[in-house]
Formats: sequence, structure tokens, C-alpha cells
Amino acid sequence: MSLLFRNISPLKSAVVTAVLIVTVGMKVTVAQTPSPLSFFPHHQGDLWEYSTSTGDSVQNKIISDTIGPDGNSYVQNTMFADNIVDSVNLLVYRIYGIDSIMRQELRYKLDADSGETWTVYQDTNYRESARVISVFQSVLFGNVPVVIKRIDYFGRGVNNVDSLLMDTDYLASNFGLVGQDFDASPTLRIKGTLINGVQHGTITAISGNLFTLPGQFVLNQNFPNPFNPSTRISYDLAHGSAVELTVYDLLGQKVKTLVSSYQNSGTYNIEFTASGLSTGVYVYTLKTTFGIQLKRMVYMK
Repeated sequence: MSLLFRNISPLKSAVVTAVLIVTVGMKVTVAQTPSPLSFFPHHQGDLWEYSTSTGDSVQNKIISDTIGPDGNSYVQNTMFADNIVDSVNLLVYRIYGIDSIMRQELRYKLDADSGETWTVYQDTNYRESARVISVFQSVLFGNVPVVIKRIDYFGRGVNNVDSLLMDTDYLASNFGLVGQDFDASPTLRIKGTLINGVQHGTITAISGNLFTLPGQFVLNQNFPNPFNPSTRISYDLAHGSAVELTVYDLLGQKVKTLVSSYQNSGTYNIEFTASGLSTGVYVYTLKTTFGIQLKRMVYMK
């Protein structure tokens, strides 16, 4: 099935404007169907800057992009878990791991069309699935025509009938991830990109307003995830820094500050217990002298 192209209705225009900071209301002509691989650009040095629901600016930068012996691309970045890109089968995996325990998730099927679903991850206690909700054309940064895929992610215990909407990714042709929601609440919105040497929008680090250098600090994915009731959050500091590690709910309300102090370089492990909290998705952020990183975690009773 080919990608679904359609004109954007006034209602859809309003939604997309709110969701992705795009300019709509004009008719956009796309010469041809975008290559599926264009929805996940990856070159060493590529950078994305987002605004967050807490009013901060965060950046994701690719710090390495290498071809493995299997022919796949292994992509390491500063904000999300590492990726494996299978360009033959048009699949993108995310790799999570702490110590010797590794977990691989099928995050994207780049050629998936509207209505298609797949299993992201499954074990004996948990299953996460993805569904392409819509594929539509729009405009980014005022004048750049793109095709956008909205992908919803659902998680549930294996014995549970109901699925919990955890997050939504918006992938744009030639730009990759341009927006993300947690439990239907806006969390990340694209501000600017620097992809293969070409800049669009605003990258504040270039003007010196945001100091976020790869390798200065790394916030790891919590483990286990999903969890009940405790999980471990680890992070690495290449240099000493003031550190604030905070957990938020999806309304942006602070749940708990886990760390608020100066710490020397090293690796740190923090235990978080969610007893008394509601089942759902939470966001944890690490703020240092060098910038901000954030990740999501799922508490499932």
C-alpha cells in the first residue's frame, strides 16, 4: 500500500499547527512518495533541537554511525537509546541495556502505512505494540513540504485485556522525529534540525545559548521498564557538575526530585519507587551544567 496523501482540512491544519509547530493552510505538492528511509535520517553529527512540556530546550545529536558486519547501521545518540537501522528491511530497532541485560525493541517499520501494526517488544509479563494512526502531508519550518507519520505505542500486561496508550511519535520525511507525546500530552516539539550539514529552524547551541556537548553526560534508560514498584535509573558524568534528577507526571507536575547536588565524574545508579502512584507513563529528566536529557518510563501494577 502506498503512502496516504491528502489535502489538510482546516481542522487537521489546526491540530498539526499545535502539534508540530508547522505552517499549514497552503496546498502542498509533493513530487513523489518519500523513500521510507527518509523518515529516519542518520549521519554522524546530525542534531535535533526540541522544546519540552516543561519549557526547556533539549538536543539529540548522533555521535556515531557505523556499519556493522551484518550490514546494518549502528547509531549512537545523546538523548535516546542506541538504534540499529536495517536499511534492507526498512526497520529501526532500539537497544536498551544495563550491565549484562539487553533488550531490543522494533521501534519503527519505516514503510508502514496508515492502519498497520506490529509488536515492538514482548516477554512473559509485558507486550508493547505500535500502530500507524495516519500518514499526511504538511509543512515544516514555514516552507518545507513533508509527509508525516503518526505512530501510537500501546503497552499492557500479557494477561490484561486493555492496552495503555504510552506515547506517540511523529516522523517527518527527511527530518525524522519531529514531535512526541506521552499519553496524549505534548512533550517534545521540533525547533530546529541540522541534518547532513543543512540547518532548518533554530539550533540555539550554534548561537551559544545552549551548551550541550556529546560525551559530557549520558542519561540511561531505566531498568526494568515497565516496572512495579521499583526501577533503577543510571547516568554517566564525564566531568563534575551540578546535577538534578527529577521525575514528572504527564501533566508536567513534579513527582519527586531524586538528586539535587554537585557530583564528581563517574557512573551513578538511583533507585526510584513508585508506590502510591497511578499506573502510567512518567518522564525523568537529568539536568547538568552541560544541558538536559529526558526519557520515559512505564509504571504498571
